Amino acid sequence: MSLINELLKEKELLQKRIDAINVLLDSYDFKSDVKTDIYIGKTQELFVKDNDTISEDNIDRISNFPKYGRTDQQIVWVFENAVERGIKLSDLQNLYNKFKGFDKLGNETRIDNVARRMKKKGILASVKYNKSNKLTYWGLSHWIKEDGFLERYKPTRDNLPINIEDIQVSKK
Repeated sequence: MSLINELLKEKELLQKRIDAINVLLDSYDFKSDVKTDIYIGKTQELFVKDNDTISEDNIDRISNFPKYGRTDQQIVWVFENAVERGIKLSDLQNLYNKFKGFDKLGNETRIDNVARRMKKKGILASVKYNKSNKLTYWGLSHWIKEDGFLERYKPTRDNLPINIEDIQVSKK
């Protein structure tokens, strides 16, 4: 298994080198008639809306992830393209890591403080059920009204408590 892990790390480093070369080429306004972009990714681990796995057929659906954008732009992209409903912040972190990846040292980009700042700006909002922090779900602010998520964006019944006694919406 350690050989596989080392190969995966090397594969990720090569993808980052390719990305850096593409940035340099873009800075020189280099355009090619031949498609030179190579996708090296974790195709078995990435999921997008409707639980589609990433494959050659639907790689274009996630190829527009703003990997060089600001973290807040990337979080909004994940909500708009990969999340269908309210999601726990820890689950959002895991999903974000699948798109963003890790740095050379294997560290992840933490999004919790960025998400809280986005909530203060009114971009994101959260809904807390039964006054429990463990039952707090996040979403884009237009997904949420005064009494909770719009039905379309509401977390699945399996994730919500059986008896909902209290709903606290926090948009700022």
